[in-house]
Amino acid sequence: MAKTSYVLNGIDYSVKIISLRPNIILEVNDRIIKLELKQRVTGDTVQKAVINDDVTLFSAVNLNDSIQLNVNGINYKFEKTGKLNSINKNNMENNSVSAEMPGTVVQILVKNDEKIKEGDVLMTTESMKMLTNITAPRDLTVKNIEVSEGDTFDKDTTLVTFRE
Repeated sequence: MAKTSYVLNGIDYSVKIISLRPNIILEVNDRIIKLELKQRVTGDTVQKAVINDDVTLFSAVNLNDSIQLNVNGINYKFEKTGKLNSINKNNMENNSVSAEMPGTVVQILVKNDEKIKEGDVLMTTESMKMLTNITAPRDLTVKNIEVSEGDTFDKDTTLVTFRE
């Protein structure tokens, strides 16, 4: 199936449905998410599921150009955009990479003053139970890693700064 672009809370996601049966398997921004439906909880709408090994209650409503999703009591609205963008929005005027959503630093893979190539993984973060690799936007040198492993951060927090 083809990839489709959605926007959630102002962030672009590339979504490809890999399988719908027996379990739902999605590729979201090049990461695999496995959703195992376990049982209906209330009526026909609320499902109990395991998402990447975490038990979750969710419901979904498919609207014309959007999907309304409720996960563990939190509402999300995915709006179909029809375009695909990179997961990392880099602020290259300031030579930095900033967080697109709140999260936690899981692992840092580079050091200050290290020369990196475009696409190198700088760090792994976790947001909304999904791991994301933060990658180098182009060939640069790491000036400063602004966070540490285990740190939590807000949207738009600078994670790494660079120099040419």
